[in-house]
Amino acid sequence: MSVINEMQIDLRSLAEDVTRFDFRLRGDELCELADGHDVHGGDLAARLTLTRVGEGQFELQIDVDGQLEIPCDRCLEDMQQHVSASESLHVRLVPDTVCQDDQDEDTICVGEREALLNVAWPVMEAALLAVPIQHVHETGLCERAMVKALEEHSAARSGEGDTGKTAADDEWKEKLKQIKIN
Repeated sequence: MSVINEMQIDLRSLAEDVTRFDFRLRGDELCELADGHDVHGGDLAARLTLTRVGEGQFELQIDVDGQLEIPCDRCLEDMQQHVSASESLHVRLVPDTVCQDDQDEDTICVGEREALLNVAWPVMEAALLAVPIQHVHETGLCERAMVKALEEHSAARSGEGDTGKTAADDEWKEKLKQIKIN
């Protein structure tokens, strides 16, 4: 049985006011869960704390730590990206007819009939949001052939190679000298 299938919590069966769960997501499970997001594997540990705060109301604390295997933005080869995240969500048991209408980004509504909270996607979402916008290998670890190709096709930056001065710059300087300031 996949760990993703085990990440369903029966809210009616919780005997204590505070319940902790530990999950480990690896390799293909991460790829399956992150479908459509460039995740090719990894190893994530997730600790969840579910606290009863009222009748049919819970606070879900998600703490995620581990590695995601994602493509490098520079050389496109897979790299290990460390992710660490904490997220807090509200969980409410609601009548099944209200379940879809009364939901916002910080609240998960669960139908009273089944009362099953699937925490797989909230865990994955917390990990994905912890990935930096730009993710590249550390200096010197990118594939050399790709780095060489990038350097060959990159424009020279100012201060690198030529002076960056053009004939148009000289023309503008002359025109600006001709302007009289009152």
